[in-house]
Amino acid sequence: MSCNNTSTHQQQQDFGHPELPILSAKQNGEYQIIADFNFKNQYNQTVTQQTVKGKVYIAEFFFTSCPSICPIVSVELKEVFNTFKDEENFMILSHSIDPENDDVKRLNEYYTNTLEIDKPSNWLLLTGEKETIHELANFSYGTVVYEDLERLKDNIMHSGALLLVDENGLIRGMYDGKDHTHTKRLIKDVKLLLADLN
Repeated sequence: MSCNNTSTHQQQQDFGHPELPILSAKQNGEYQIIADFNFKNQYNQTVTQQTVKGKVYIAEFFFTSCPSICPIVSVELKEVFNTFKDEENFMILSHSIDPENDDVKRLNEYYTNTLEIDKPSNWLLLTGEKETIHELANFSYGTVVYEDLERLKDNIMHSGALLLVDENGLIRGMYDGKDHTHTKRLIKDVKLLLADLN
């Protein structure tokens, strides 16, 4: 399996926090919120749209056996997590794009051993139907996930992007998860959105 660093987005700034654009796609003049979802987390608990309702969260797409960009992204995301781990209005949703291998047990092991988090937190690792996860990534979050069958069997390409979603389910930022300067900007932007909730 391998990773790819590709991302696309569009910028709109019609409403919401004045310093952050709205990157969500529009349909019939209306911004599209993140589509409904139903996954299991590392504790085999169901996670749906209701879990993040009214919260600011970061979405990413990864897989535990990724040999290239995912380990780099996880280090950057751990810094974000440490900044906001006690913030009740904040969450991180890490969706496995290899759910056939990343079952609940494997996600729990990754959470404990790789991320080195020893108790439940606001960072959820998610697994579910592969087609559903890939569709959510490509069409709701506007990131890139696909299987490159021409190169290798089971070869999964993905962008390594981090998506910032506000309390209304609208995408407010897209960041390169491998770039520490993007991590610092992401932390700043999360603080802006959280300030609106407090």
